[in-house]
Amino acid sequence: MGKLTFDTKASFLAGEQAQPGVPFTLLNTWSSCSAVTFRYVLSPASGLDVQGIAVAEVVEAKSNGTGVGEGDQKWQIKTFYGEFNSAVWLTDLKNSIVGCDVRSGVGNGTVV
Repeated sequence: MGKLTFDTKASFLAGEQAQPGVPFTLLNTWSSCSAVTFRYVLSPASGLDVQGIAVAEVVEAKSNGTGVGEGDQKWQIKTFYGEFNSAVWLTDLKNSIVGCDVRSGVGNGTVV
């Protein structure tokens, strides 16, 4: 907390590409001129559904052609905020985290 998770775009892409895919269901979306908010459910193959909400603050993309959108106006994410049921997510992942036993409270991923 209070520190960047990824300090470069390359480290973000490497971290994301190393993760296995998880089925994602979009529940709702809301948008304004400067943000897109969406609710979702992640449904891992073995585990409980994890609900979350995310807000992507967007800005007009620079004229170098990056970003997404229709016509000449393109947008890119400036800031991303996410909240999800991390306790359920940890429980779903308990067998794939070395040294973590969420039931006994032993390890570096203790759920109390």
